[in-house]
Amino acid sequence: MPLPSLEAFFFRLHPTTVLGEPEKVFDSPGDPGYTAIMRRLILILILLAAGCTTSDTWTVVRVVDGDTIVARRACGCERRVRLLCIDAPERGQPGYAEAGELLRELIDGKSIRLEVDPAHRDYDRYGRLLRYVWLGGRLINAELVRRGAATYYMKFGKSCYEADFRADF
Repeated sequence: MPLPSLEAFFFRLHPTTVLGEPEKVFDSPGDPGYTAIMRRLILILILLAAGCTTSDTWTVVRVVDGDTIVARRACGCERRVRLLCIDAPERGQPGYAEAGELLRELIDGKSIRLEVDPAHRDYDRYGRLLRYVWLGGRLINAELVRRGAATYYMKFGKSCYEADFRADF
């Protein structure tokens, strides 16, 4: 069965009208309604292609602590990001400064890739993105655990990279 044309997909026929006969929503590409909708569709596609919604490459602006960073996309959007499946010491706890310093050494000012895990929520209760952080081929979340700066933390659910977090243990 052939796929419907773009016009048929976006501008279907109404099944019935008051008189019982089908009525087209827009007769042809020359109709003002058709043109307005197509302009909006093209604008949306351009914005998606150029905007913040398609890129997964970020630059680390600053390291907040051992498991939280601020990152910026090429479009200028900045977000706080909580590294998924790890827990680093909080302020006042032993190892707090060391965990933050290690994360700074690893990724501060560098280009990273953020990965979503569909098995986890998108945000935590503070509005931070929950993501895996990749620097080249290295999973930074697991690197912090391997180096002893953080612990594997399953509060948000099991990780699809559990083997990486549990390596060398």
